[in-house]
Amino acid sequence: MTNRFEGKHLMRDTSNRILGGVCSGLANYAGGDPALWRIGAVLLALFANVPVLLVYVVMWIVVPVDRSVTPQSGNGCLKALFFALLIVPLMFLLVPLLLLAAMMLGLVGFGLHSLMDTTLETMTRMLEPTGFTLWIYFIGAAVMLVLLVVVVSRWTRGERQGLKWWIAVLVLIPLIALAATWCLAMGKSVKQWISSLPQQSVEWSEEAEADRQASADEYLKSWGWRLIVNNGEGSVASGEYYDGTQDYAYLEGRAREGKKLLYTAELCDSTLEGGTYTLTAAARADAPGAYLYVRIGSSARYPDEKPMFEKTVPVRALGREGGKMPDWEGDAKGWSLRTVHNIPLKAGQTIYYGITTDPRLTRHGSSSLTWFSACDFELVREP
Repeated sequence: MTNRFEGKHLMRDTSNRILGGVCSGLANYAGGDPALWRIGAVLLALFANVPVLLVYVVMWIVVPVDRSVTPQSGNGCLKALFFALLIVPLMFLLVPLLLLAAMMLGLVGFGLHSLMDTTLETMTRMLEPTGFTLWIYFIGAAVMLVLLVVVVSRWTRGERQGLKWWIAVLVLIPLIALAATWCLAMGKSVKQWISSLPQQSVEWSEEAEADRQASADEYLKSWGWRLIVNNGEGSVASGEYYDGTQDYAYLEGRAREGKKLLYTAELCDSTLEGGTYTLTAAARADAPGAYLYVRIGSSARYPDEKPMFEKTVPVRALGREGGKMPDWEGDAKGWSLRTVHNIPLKAGQTIYYGITTDPRLTRHGSSSLTWFSACDFELVREP
């Protein structure tokens, strides 16, 4: 029986090639359709975990070309598709590298951010590849794959003119993705830096005022205060404390033009022992209408509900001059210490106290009050 391989030599057939003519050479040597060899190579690469690409490259280098045939260009689209199917796994491996490169470039962009804000936690949070930034990475990888198919297709068809521009665009895609990520990171840095500037340096707007109001309300909540009602401008202020401390925050309500000031802020406690208590607080106002109040068993949130105990003390209306504070000589900038005595509290009862301008709580009707300030609330059990 004649050996089917007798007189044959394994050579690459470049007349019927898609890449290097390896599969067509195997078909000529062993028999079969070259297309079936190519399909088998792709299936082995994708599903059988065989290093087909490595074997192909080695054979492309080692196996000689059959010089007895005239090299011809095959179907460019099929070549590009075959090549793309082989490198798809590699492209997915390149995505994490693209993410890492973008994050490293983002660190350079955050150099400016580190000068403005040295908080490492904030920097790390902004560098997380999530949301819109992650879409930039994946879209960039997809565009690179499409361009790579185009480049390979034109190369295999022999269309070399203008090919360098396609390659340049292919190289620019990751750079564009990195630049977009860098711009997003820098935008977040600058926005955060601007938001941290003093309020006086930011031009007033309704949106900025709403943001400042929300921040002040959150500050009150962090100290246990409940802002029950406030139709004025702002709920917290600083800079005019009686001893000159500029960054000391205190409650402050300011009426809007043409409106009566309606403001109630409250603390509560249900863990105190039974006994008689005294409430003290520093306060000031520009006109009568602001009152310290104490209620046992009923919050100011329900002003019409009758509490077990209720008492109010008016805030002295001295404006921003005069006043008297303990252990302080001279002008107290309108601040005075106000006191509510003889508060009877039983163990287990809830006590509510704070400051209000609500006529339903003060029982004194509306007033011409336009602003007030209050702070240093202290509830002490009498001996």
